[in-house]
Amino acid sequence: MRTNIMLCFLSDVKLVRETGAISVADYQNIGEKKKCHTTNESAVRYLLSGAHEPADRLSRLFLVRTNKVAGAIQGYNATHDWEQTHYDYFLHRISDIVPHAEQIAEAIDFDENEPIEENTNVLIDVASHVRRYAKAVRKDHPDTETILHVDVTGGLRNASMILVALMRLLQYENIRIGKVLYSDYNKKRVEEVNPLYSFFDLVAGAEEFVRHGEVTVMNRFFEQREKSQALRALLASMRKFAEELKLCHYGDLRDAIVELQRSITAFSSAATGNATAEAKQSDELMRQMLGRIEEDYAKILKEELNDIALIRWCIAHDLLQQAMTLVTERVPEALVDSGFLSLSSEELQALFECKLEEDSMHRNRGVFLVTEFKYKNMKNFQKARNEWREKRQRFFKEFRQEVTEDKINEFVDGRLSDRFEVRLKDAETLRAFLLWLNRMRSPEKCSLQHTEHGRMYLEQIKPIYIDATKGDWDALLANKDNFVVAKLIRILGSQDTRCPFLDIEWKPGVCRLYEAGIEPKDKNLAEDILDKYFVIKDERNHTNHARAEKGRMAVDSLKNIMEQILKDTEIACRMAKEQA
Repeated sequence: MRTNIMLCFLSDVKLVRETGAISVADYQNIGEKKKCHTTNESAVRYLLSGAHEPADRLSRLFLVRTNKVAGAIQGYNATHDWEQTHYDYFLHRISDIVPHAEQIAEAIDFDENEPIEENTNVLIDVASHVRRYAKAVRKDHPDTETILHVDVTGGLRNASMILVALMRLLQYENIRIGKVLYSDYNKKRVEEVNPLYSFFDLVAGAEEFVRHGEVTVMNRFFEQREKSQALRALLASMRKFAEELKLCHYGDLRDAIVELQRSITAFSSAATGNATAEAKQSDELMRQMLGRIEEDYAKILKEELNDIALIRWCIAHDLLQQAMTLVTERVPEALVDSGFLSLSSEELQALFECKLEEDSMHRNRGVFLVTEFKYKNMKNFQKARNEWREKRQRFFKEFRQEVTEDKINEFVDGRLSDRFEVRLKDAETLRAFLLWLNRMRSPEKCSLQHTEHGRMYLEQIKPIYIDATKGDWDALLANKDNFVVAKLIRILGSQDTRCPFLDIEWKPGVCRLYEAGIEPKDKNLAEDILDKYFVIKDERNHTNHARAEKGRMAVDSLKNIMEQILKDTEIACRMAKEQA
């Protein structure tokens, strides 16, 4: 089911200067031969009775009227009520083809004397009128498609720009744009100018491809047009690139990038030959867009794909899921291929090759070495935990009195063990937890118990408290905040807790180099790269599995860590090459 609605920016009625009579025009393609007395009348008649697939009846008319249109027709000797104002005159003129025109018309007043900034509110108001109507129709008939036809002929000089802006806005409301009409007074014809309006879609589609590697809008523009074979091939390669970018299967994405580069080159040098006028026009339109696309894609459109350049391109275009996946898959491979990471003996290399052959997930050499291969275990972790427990006890003893924020940061960021390379599993949560506990001591400050984060921390501490004291948790929370703080500090300082944000782990880089027997060209640089690598790998895994956790890494932090990994990887690869 469809419902047709129409939007017009009304013009004032024109008078013949010599006689004071209404000026008329005889349009040739508006169906039944009838002289038109108003500018917008011709578009309405064309829409409903013209020869080019006329629309069904209109269910609503949205009419933007200026102060002049709402006022009297100056200099005209009116003899009927409907001749009093420009607005009433228009409604009467279309009443033969739009029954009950007055009942279905919604007038939106537009003050032509206001600056355009103020009239932006009117633009929003018009969109609201249309949206409310479409929403009401869908409420009673959910399957109804609302089609908005627009007459861009009348109104002020900037009316066409206002109407174009409105159409773009309303497209986001699931309202389909129907016929866009312009009445050419000199030709005495009403013309459909949808092709001109659709250029906005082409520009939007090109921008969409440049910014996000997405081709849906551009394909929609070209699918109804005649195209040369070269353009067909280019659009197909763009579509393939967009699909593979979403899936981020490295091998297929690499092939799609190479094919995109070839298609652009072939299209740029292709001759038009005997192509139709429309096909030639399609080619020229694409050429107008192609320069910007080539400029933006220049760093990845290479015969030999540069993985780091591709990851940077994804980061720059906010394709962070793709960037994380590529960092996880390609950075280890670059470190291994360059020779920066290698195994310490031929015997170990043989064992690695055997294990790699057995890998059911068929990971590449770099990923398998950095994440999976293991021939010995890290030792002395319990000794590291003992050191951390002693340090934590000393801090919580001091923490029984209010401490400064700097002291908390020093504790969280400081070395956890004097002998072993360990780190907190969740340093930022511990930092935030300690800051909240510190604030709870003062009644005038915010209460940990009554905040979202506070409830999250307390839920993690609850089993620790109950296990250590066998006490009533609800009874504890019924006390004042400073009493709750004192109780929790004693428990957290004295117990060997399993609270996630109080727990520690080996630094990933140190652990993997030792367990896998990897000998890097620079141990400190390798550890730093791998520490950050496992942060990104963990973040990628969390987003891939759509877990409900909150408080994950912020976008800027994620970008900064990935960029640092790429810089350090470039340094590592250069170092390996120089030492080879």
